[in-house]
Amino acid sequence: MPLRDRIGIDLGRRVRLEEGIAWAARHDVRHIDIQLDTAANAVTAFDAPRAAAVRAACEKHGIRLGLHTLSAVNVAEYSPYVAEAVDAYLKSYVDICPRLGAQWIVV
Repeated sequence: MPLRDRIGIDLGRRVRLEEGIAWAARHDVRHIDIQLDTAANAVTAFDAPRAAAVRAACEKHGIRLGLHTLSAVNVAEYSPYVAEAVDAYLKSYVDICPRLGAQWIVV
């Protein structure tokens, strides 16, 4: 596999996922990561039709999608008051991963 096919980009949380997929397709980028935490990319913003469209766009353009949680989840290691919320947060990523066709989750 050529080196170019192994390089990807972390879209962060500011770019709408669909725009990031379109950008990656235009620039021949095969791997993208994104956070699903805010605004248009909030994990709760992906209903079944939108998730299916994301999955189809990735498949159409040969893009491998990964999800990247906030590093703030580490606070659950030492703060008992947020542990349950972080568990729910991480579960939401696990639940949406197959709906979007994502292939990995960075925690």
